Amino acid sequence: MARKQFSSVKRSLCVLQIAPDALKAIKVLVRKDQTREFISAAVEPVSGDVKDAALSEKVAALLKRIEFSNSQIVVSLPRQHVTCRYLKVPAQSPSEIEKIIQLQASKYLPYPAEELVPGYQRLFVDRDGYAHLNLIIVQKEIINRLRSLLEKAGVRDVPIIISSAGLRTIHAKLFSTGAETVMALEIDHATVEVAILSKGNLIFSRSLRLTTAETIIDEIRKTKDAYLKETAGQEPKEMLLFGPARDLQKYREVLTSALSIPVQAIGYPSQLALSESFRRTIDESVYSLVSLMGLALEKADDSLNLIPPAFKKEAYHRDRRAAQRKDIFLWAGVFFLFGVGAFKHLNNMETELTAMTRELARVSQEAKPLEVMAKKLQIINKDDASKLSSLDMFSALYQAIPPSVSLLSFSSEEGLQVVIRGQSPELAAIFAFAAQLEKTYALADFNFAVRYATKKKTTVGEVIDFEIVGAGR
Repeated sequence: MARKQFSSVKRSLCVLQIAPDALKAIKVLVRKDQTREFISAAVEPVSGDVKDAALSEKVAALLKRIEFSNSQIVVSLPRQHVTCRYLKVPAQSPSEIEKIIQLQASKYLPYPAEELVPGYQRLFVDRDGYAHLNLIIVQKEIINRLRSLLEKAGVRDVPIIISSAGLRTIHAKLFSTGAETVMALEIDHATVEVAILSKGNLIFSRSLRLTTAETIIDEIRKTKDAYLKETAGQEPKEMLLFGPARDLQKYREVLTSALSIPVQAIGYPSQLALSESFRRTIDESVYSLVSLMGLALEKADDSLNLIPPAFKKEAYHRDRRAAQRKDIFLWAGVFFLFGVGAFKHLNNMETELTAMTRELARVSQEAKPLEVMAKKLQIINKDDASKLSSLDMFSALYQAIPPSVSLLSFSSEEGLQVVIRGQSPELAAIFAFAAQLEKTYALADFNFAVRYATKKKTTVGEVIDFEIVGAGR
C-alpha cells in the first residue's frame, strides 16, 4: 500500500514567507490527480533588528526543518510591502499591459519607474475595450533584498507572489458560490490582511496593524469605502475570517455587531488534507499560514510574479534551455534504441542502399532537363513576387477591416514592417481589426499590435485616432 501511495506523488511544493515578525514555510505533496496534502509547516519568530546574514541562515534552517530538498518554491510577499491600485488601460494583450503599467507605477509612489516592479491581475474587459486591472507595485529595492536573502539561503530564481493572491485562491476554490462579492480577513499575530474578492478575482486589498477592536473596525470601514470609490463595485455581502482559531469567535462577534454584515469564523479550511504534524503546528502557533496554503493550491498567473522583468526574462530563457536539453536527451535515447534495433539488420540495409544508389543515379540523369526548367520558372516567379505581394496586402487589409474603422494611411517595408493609421469611434473595433489582420493569408507573417489609440473630439462627435504596427516574424 505504501508503495502505491508513493508512486501517486508527482512532486512537492514549498511556500515561504519572510515577514517582519516571523519566517513561515509549508511543504505540500502534489499528486498526479493534482490533489494536495499539506505535510509539514514551520514558523520562526524574528526581531526587526536581525541582520541579513543571520536572517538567511534562519531561512536555510527553516527550510531544513520542513525537509526541503529540490522542491519547487513559491515566495509569499507580505501585503504590507505592496501598494495596490484599481486601474483601467486601453490595452488587452499582456505585452501592451506590461508597458503601460511600468509607466503608470511611478504615479502612485514617489519613485522613478525604473525603481519599481509592477504586477497585475486582469479582472475583465469592458464594452469599450478597456482592461480593468488590480495593479500591484513594489519597490525594486525590497525585491532585490529578498532575492539576496534567498540566494544566501540556497534558494534562487523563484516566483514572488503577493500574499493576498493566496486568500483569493482559498476563496475561489473552497468558498465561492458564484458572482458574490466578499471581504476576507486573515488575522495574523500582528497584522490583519483585508482582501475584497469577486468572481474569482482579487479586486482590492489592504494590510492593517492588529491593534484595538475599534481601530480595526474603523480601518475596515475605510477599506470598504476606498474600494467602492475606486472600483464602483458591489457591496461585500459577507465577511470570512481566517487564521488561528483562539480569538476568532471574539472577532466574529465584534465585527458582526459593528458592521451589520454576516461574518463566518473559518480559521483553517476544513476541506484541505492536513497531516498530523501540520495540524499540530497550526494549532500551537499564533501566526497564520492561510495565505501560504492558498498559494500552494494552484500556480499563480505570471502577471502576479513580482520579480524585475530582466530577471523574469532570464529565468524564462534558462527554463527554455533546460527543456531543450531534456528534449535532446530524450531524442538521443530514442535514436540510440532505434540504432540498436537497426544494427541487427545492417547487412540487409547495405544491400538495399546499393540498389537505391544505382536507381538514384539513373533518375538523376533523366531529371536534369526538368531541373533547368525549374530554375527558369523560379526566376520568373521572383520577378513577379513583389508585384503580387502589394496587391495581396491591400486585398487582405480590406477583408479584415471592420465597418466602423476608416483608414487614413498604409505603408510597408518588404517583409519587415507594416504601419496602418486610421480612425474609429469604437476602441474594441480597433483591437478586433489588429487581431483579424494576423488571420489573413497575406499578412500572416506579421505580429500586429496597437501602438496608440487616442480619443479626440470632432464636429460629429468623439473618434479615436490609432496606429497599428505589424512587425515581420
